[in-house]
Amino acid sequence: DGRIFKPGQGNNSYIFPGVALGAILFKAKHIPDKAFLLAARRCANFVTEKSLQTYARLYPRLKDIRELSVLIAIDVGNYLFKHDLATLHPEPEDKDMEMGSQAHYVTHNPQERRASDSNHRTHEMFIRQQIYSVEYDELINKTYSWPTKDMKHGFPVPVIERTSMDDE
Repeated sequence: DGRIFKPGQGNNSYIFPGVALGAILFKAKHIPDKAFLLAARRCANFVTEKSLQTYARLYPRLKDIRELSVLIAIDVGNYLFKHDLATLHPEPEDKDMEMGSQAHYVTHNPQERRASDSNHRTHEMFIRQQIYSVEYDELINKTYSWPTKDMKHGFPVPVIERTSMDDE
């Protein structure tokens, strides 16, 4: 139909982080090719219809990449335990947790969403507890006002003559 799609490279950004997260957390004996196929399928299913049709994106938005990595790690973890490739013991308790709530589990594929509503079992809580938080508190107080005498044209300028902060 004459549309131009924008391909990307899925290995470093989209596929490897989730596969590695699952392999490391569940202590895989080895990483089978199937893990990468599961990751590719999850990545493809994560692309919204709007992204595909309106923006011609073949990969999900980068802002969703952390969530995608968690979902790939869940798929990899489930596969590893199912095929006796995980050496993490005991198996995380939330393996039997029903994913009735869609609060953390996001999928854009309607068929996959129906399957996840009914009996999709995951290692989601275990994975989310292991992920490093990237949220930081502010280091600089935003309400600080520079003294007018230490400013030039509205911008703070350090005063070199002072020997201490107590000098006024």
